[in-house]
Amino acid sequence: MKKIDWRLCLVADMEAAGKNCNTREFLDLAVQIADLLKPKGIPLIINSRADISLACEADGLHLGQQDIPLVFTRKILGQNRLIGISVNTNEEAQPAEKAGADYIGVGPVYFTSSKDELPNILGLEGFRSIRKKSTFRSWLLAAYRLKTLAP
Repeated sequence: MKKIDWRLCLVADMEAAGKNCNTREFLDLAVQIADLLKPKGIPLIINSRADISLACEADGLHLGQQDIPLVFTRKILGQNRLIGISVNTNEEAQPAEKAGADYIGVGPVYFTSSKDELPNILGLEGFRSIRKKSTFRSWLLAAYRLKTLAP
């Protein structure tokens, strides 16, 4: 596994690209983004789509709880790409770690209108609770807005 600078990473998502985006459009966008990020050393993680992740040579893939299981995703992507899993509870975090995820995305921490079916909104306390019980890298999943990032 290559060394990743985790201070900045971009997760490309079909919701972020627009729900009306077809596979070809999403791939074209992912390739453009990858071409911009690679020279700067910024990792690109594709959400849910192993095919797009492979095709644009992204650094990894982020999986939701309903996506293809990690064990099969690892067979597709190999050992040199990152694979993360979204979790909303401690009960989801522990199997993700045991299955060999490289990180967990904990959330949602704040409300987002990009998801049709939203699990329990955790808030910062819920994020901290899951993170305390986890033994590896955790990302906060949220709809980021300037007001939520301000101190």
